[in-house]
Amino acid sequence: MLNTLLCQIRGEYSRPEQTVSAEILQLLLATVLLQIDRLPHPEGGGDPQAGGEVYTRFRAELARSYAATRRAADYAHRPE
Repeated sequence: MLNTLLCQIRGEYSRPEQTVSAEILQLLLATVLLQIDRLPHPEGGGDPQAGGEVYTRFRAELARSYAATRRAADYAHRPE
């Protein structure tokens, strides 16, 4: 399912610039995040690099900053 959603995001970005829908991209990203949140979590948190801790920090940063920026590059360059 995640692969399908990511392909849909890639397809939307591949459209001619004036036809790319920010709303569709936003909703697809929200769906990806919700699907990731549904994935089973290992007991005891597991390896933080496997997504648990990193994903939790990313979600917290999204909640804090989504009104200011929605660019993935901005989040990628944030200090830990």
